[in-house]
Formats: sequence, C-alpha cells, structure tokens
Amino acid sequence: MPKAYQDVKIIAVGLQAMAPLNGVTQIQGDFTKLSTAQSIIEHFGGEDQKAQLVIKKIRVWRSQTVYN
Repeated sequence: MPKAYQDVKIIAVGLQAMAPLNGVTQIQGDFTKLSTAQSIIEHFGGEDQKAQLVIKKIRVWRSQTVYN
C-alpha cells in the first residue's frame, strides 16, 4: 500500500459475508443495529473520530428483479 494511504481506514458493512478486500475491514451486520454501530465507532477509534466519507449501496426491488 502506498505510504500516502497507510493512515486510511476503510470498512465495509453488510448483512451477508463478503469476499476479502485488501486493506478493508469488513463487518457483517445490520448498520441500523446498535451493536454494529458500536463496532464501526470502535474501528475509527472512538466517538471523537469521524468518518470522512460514507457510501451506502441500496438495493431496489421491483418485480422480482434486483437493481444494483
């Protein structure tokens, strides 16, 4: 990993297991649950730290078809 990115913390949160990604911490859980939120907060070093970017993937269900 380039030195410029050594302090970057990336997490992925999902209900299902995910394939491993280099440099990404994965949390399997529901991000609306307190226990999952606590895991995310702990990963970033406590409540005094804030994420710089949050991306949420939403699945839309229509007529038995999933659009990502």
